[in-house]
Amino acid sequence: MKKSVVFFSVFFLTLSGCMTAKMYRQAEASLGDGAYLDAVYTAAQILDENPRYKKAVSLITEYYTPALQNGEALLKQAALSEDPARTEQRVQIYEKLVKVTGRAAALGLENVTFPDYTADLSQARADAVFLFLSYAQKAVDYRDAHNYGVKALNYAPDGEKSRVRFEMASVLYDKALLLARGSDEQTLLKALDCFTAVGKWDPSYSDTAQRMSDVRTKLAELYYTTAVAKSGSASRTELKEAMSLFEKAVAQVPGYKDSAARMARLKDRLTVRVFCYSPDWSNGSTYWRSSSFGYFNGTAVAAEFRQELARRLIGNRYIEFPTLSLNAVIWNGSLYTVQSTAHNSGCDYMVAVTLALPSGSEVRKRTEDRFRSYRVPSYRVTVKTDRNGVVSTVSSATVSESAYNRLRSSIGNQAAFESILMQEGVRLGKPSSGQWYYDIDTVSSSVQLTEREYIFEFDLRGTAEVIDLWSGRTVYTARETKTVYGSAGKEYINLPSSLSHLKTPGFRPDYDREKALTDSEVETVLSRMASDVAVFLGRQT
Repeated sequence: MKKSVVFFSVFFLTLSGCMTAKMYRQAEASLGDGAYLDAVYTAAQILDENPRYKKAVSLITEYYTPALQNGEALLKQAALSEDPARTEQRVQIYEKLVKVTGRAAALGLENVTFPDYTADLSQARADAVFLFLSYAQKAVDYRDAHNYGVKALNYAPDGEKSRVRFEMASVLYDKALLLARGSDEQTLLKALDCFTAVGKWDPSYSDTAQRMSDVRTKLAELYYTTAVAKSGSASRTELKEAMSLFEKAVAQVPGYKDSAARMARLKDRLTVRVFCYSPDWSNGSTYWRSSSFGYFNGTAVAAEFRQELARRLIGNRYIEFPTLSLNAVIWNGSLYTVQSTAHNSGCDYMVAVTLALPSGSEVRKRTEDRFRSYRVPSYRVTVKTDRNGVVSTVSSATVSESAYNRLRSSIGNQAAFESILMQEGVRLGKPSSGQWYYDIDTVSSSVQLTEREYIFEFDLRGTAEVIDLWSGRTVYTARETKTVYGSAGKEYINLPSSLSHLKTPGFRPDYDREKALTDSEVETVLSRMASDVAVFLGRQT
């Protein structure tokens, strides 16, 4: 613990030394520029942290008088003016002079004077408050006025701060009233912002809350009127703008007029309804029924595809995916009946999703061998003897798992125990002297086997046709082909009898297409098609 304290003490002393050296270099740089007041002021700051720093003492002793002369000259340059920067500079000069004279007096410098600048500093601060309030009054932009008010508040003594807040609230209130007379969006938003600033300076000032409410109403009416005009357009762009304007109106005044009803009608006009349909028919050897792909039956393919589309179009409020109960009859592969039904339900587009084998596609067969290790249990029974506390094994034998379980239940019953051993054909030698007893246990060893899996693979094709239900034409097509595979079963090579329990039940030597596809493989095909279709639909909205 003491070592840690010493370490951190040394660390902070080192850090302090580095900062002192850096500040002294700054003081020397100021001397080089002829800025004697800044140089001596920095040296005085050094002594606040390190009173024994001799270089800082020497610098103050040598340059104290030039620093006062430099300060007086700077004050003449920073005489009261209409420049806000000069106003702050004047306060800063007096602050430095007060610091410098106080430090020099504490060092006991001889043959010099120590002017008292504290009254001048107080007056400079009071002047700054007055001037910044006047700058705020004259400012054209209310945001500049607010910033000047912040400076005035910083220079005001605690007893004056409430007065400054009230005066700033009054200044901003007058500016907000002028802005509130405007009729365009930007001017009214500025008025609202300006009234908000009034409330921050003085929450209870005049009728600010009512004035803000009046401005919000003007804004809501402005948005509402423009939105109504745009709502009659046939352009989707203008309809979206109208929706946005209605939303702005109710943001300013909740429930403004009949905005909610108009927005509902607009949303209905803007929304593109897309029905996802999965054909479920056969056409010779080219198409497979969708129900051939595991759980991806006719409706599941469409549902999965719709979910992918919805995920990729998240945030697009102008697309809906209705679920329709269609019992359509498809003649010669035609989708006319489905189109008609979906069209009557108000859909704009239908996406017909098909999973199929490419024409002439063949199943390719192969095998894969893997090497795996298994822990094989072995069940043993042992005769042990205890001669004066020394235990040793007399004889042992391996028994079956079933015998092991029966022997465990017969421990303590020697006759039953030996009867089970005899049934197993096990005879163990017994010691001629000493106390002996039976013991049973389980050991295990590692065995490596070759696991052979029979694989079949083929190409799966996915097609998504986007059909415009108002024209009956296919307006977009997305395709994706992926090689997929499945397992027809496994077998173990050189399987020892001790591992007979590992045999795969129901091994199928014939290839079964019904189990060919995993969910993820089908989802990959659907996902890539959905990505393309999502881009197309996004352009339509």
